[in-house]
Amino acid sequence: MMVGGGRASKKQIIDTEDKGLPSSAYEVLSYDDLLIEILLRLPAISLHLFKSVSKRWLSLITDPNFTLRRSQITNIDPPSGLFLQRPYVPYDYEFVPFDIRIPSNRSPINTTLAFGPDAGFHHGIYWNNAIHWLDFVNGGLHFKLDIEHPLLTRVQTPGTLDRKLHYVHKLLESRGRLLLVYPVLDSRQLKVYEMRNEYSGWLVKYIVNLDDMGKLFPKTWLISAKRFCIIVRSVVVGEREEDSYVVMEVSGKLIQYHIVLKTLRMIYGLASTCPPVSEAKKFGSFQFIASFAGV
Repeated sequence: MMVGGGRASKKQIIDTEDKGLPSSAYEVLSYDDLLIEILLRLPAISLHLFKSVSKRWLSLITDPNFTLRRSQITNIDPPSGLFLQRPYVPYDYEFVPFDIRIPSNRSPINTTLAFGPDAGFHHGIYWNNAIHWLDFVNGGLHFKLDIEHPLLTRVQTPGTLDRKLHYVHKLLESRGRLLLVYPVLDSRQLKVYEMRNEYSGWLVKYIVNLDDMGKLFPKTWLISAKRFCIIVRSVVVGEREEDSYVVMEVSGKLIQYHIVLKTLRMIYGLASTCPPVSEAKKFGSFQFIASFAGV
């Protein structure tokens, strides 16, 4: 087998179940190099599952050369779950998967996570070789700390939001993009801003009409409509726009809402209802991104 170029190696033995495949798929599965190029572009969760397809696939995926090449591909693995803090229980987290192929873990995980609730700033995000965070004590300012050349600088927020950010707003990262999540309470919208290259400014990437979303889940929405009890936990930018979704805590339920398709499903039922905004900051949630090193 040759990896990363050269003459493709043809598979000498074809599995019985492959014989009914279309000729194009048959050809791809017959050559290791073609199959490797496809496997390299799959998320880590898929690779973990595909190891059980056959001994040949297991050999390709676990080959050291394949592992090295896969580690050099950036922004291929989207967040696939959350570590969600149990209310009022320090350092106890439950794992909530976004992908239905991943089993949930409702038993608490006792651990200390980086940039946790006891950190000196709220929910730091690593992006573009710098740590980013929002300083709510001083009116919701956005700061970044450069890692290579330690330098603390302030990053401009979208003009209309300057010094108007508070604990329901947050910075997130998905597929190499820095995102700012901003619920607009008076117009019942959720806006997601994306930072342009070279920090040249923010653009509005998504706008979610919360009333439209609420119609898909009326019983929960009736509770939240009065208090506007919504906390955004994650935004996942898909490889295709229709794959992008936002994960929100709505009155004690964790909701996955596909932004373009406008479809919704409940992925987790929490033990308590949504806390007041003043308490929300105490219940941290941290995105889980699968690592190929552990596949």
